[in-house]
Amino acid sequence: TIYMLKQAYKNIADSELAHCEAHTEMGLKTYIGAPIFVEGKIFGTVSFSDLHKRKTNFTSREKNVVKLLAQLISYEVAVSNVIEVLKTRDKRYEFAALASRTVLWDWHIDTDEILWAGRSHLLMGYKKDRDLPNSSLEFFDTILHPDDRDLVKSSFANHFKTKDPYWGVLI
Repeated sequence: TIYMLKQAYKNIADSELAHCEAHTEMGLKTYIGAPIFVEGKIFGTVSFSDLHKRKTNFTSREKNVVKLLAQLISYEVAVSNVIEVLKTRDKRYEFAALASRTVLWDWHIDTDEILWAGRSHLLMGYKKDRDLPNSSLEFFDTILHPDDRDLVKSSFANHFKTKDPYWGVLI
């Protein structure tokens, strides 16, 4: 049974949890805890307990520490889940790009650095991605087919003129 605790218990026997198995079978006397939520559902609980009664009530600071710890764990689990989803999507994306023989890249204009996605290096004839020469717009220009160069350059010029946040051209 999961209990949504609204307070901490210095003596479980004097609370609504007196019937709880943790008290009756395990002999826990003191408990403080907070639920861990992930994606709006209870994932677990972070809690601290003792077999001895506590002499004083838990302070608001102690309660807040447990609550914040539960929130931190919630956040970390959620981030971990998102990272796993992104890794799966990245693998699918890379497979699709390789299967379609598409070279995908991201140009950082401020640094003139091009980051090549997935296995683009293989499609450009390089065995390893680190074998690519300095990835800049100058390098990009050297790998463009001469028949495509004017189309790509005019597409770039139009992109900068319209200030569209996205650019793409089919060649």
